[in-house]
Amino acid sequence: MNLILTNSEDITEDDVKSLDKIILRGDNIIRVSLPDKSNSLNPKDDASI
Repeated sequence: MNLILTNSEDITEDDVKSLDKIILRGDNIIRVSLPDKSNSLNPKDDASI
């Protein structure tokens, strides 16, 4: 499965990089995590599953 991500972040150790739009090939995906709802700025910005 391939993913298209918008407004995402690359978090490596203590380094956080904001990413605009990226495409991930399914065979390269190691981990995907959603933000904690308590840290959300606007509920309408959260993706619903």
